[in-house]
Amino acid sequence: MSTQTRFDLTGLIGAIESSDSAYQVALYAEHAEVQIADGDAIGQAPQVLSGRAAIAHWIEDLATRRLVHRVIDPRVDRTSLSFVDELHDSEGTTVIHRRTAEITTGQISQETVTVETKVHGQTLRPRCPAAAPMTDEDPDPAPRAWARPATSPGRYLAGNFLG
Repeated sequence: MSTQTRFDLTGLIGAIESSDSAYQVALYAEHAEVQIADGDAIGQAPQVLSGRAAIAHWIEDLATRRLVHRVIDPRVDRTSLSFVDELHDSEGTTVIHRRTAEITTGQISQETVTVETKVHGQTLRPRCPAAAPMTDEDPDPAPRAWARPATSPGRYLAGNFLG
């Protein structure tokens, strides 16, 4: 059981930016939970890490990669923590971790991480490709016939507030 009562934000920032995984792991409670959601993949269930051992594996994996971490806009109070961790690689890719956490007795008890990927400053949206802009040279889209309902929906459908 931890006797720590204040969260060490300065220590966390230093540990993240220097890839000190042992210090980062020590800031999590034994039964902490981390949810990692891919912000670029809408509708996908978040990955859930339960317990310090699972969280340690994730943190150690990030620490062993050749990434430069930069912590931005850190905020902490007695019960909560939030910051942005920018991870830069040598190829120009930036992965952004938007992190918010609950703090209990000076340790992280629950955390949510939203991951966003950027390549050379452009946010990736692989699942939702942007439509090409229309130009004057594009042909008009084919007209569609208007489909009329086969029967009238009636006045007594749920949600019909016409009377």
